[in-house]
Amino acid sequence: MKLVLDIHMSIEPQLPCSTILMVLLLGTFASRHIKLLT
Repeated sequence: MKLVLDIHMSIEPQLPCSTILMVLLLGTFASRHIKLLT
């Protein structure tokens, strides 16, 4: 998990960690909802 954050921070340093965490959480919820719908 930390490695992913480090990669994101190195690629896009202008984005705060909170934004990256929000995107990861949204992606997780989206994938769960898609699995439930299908």
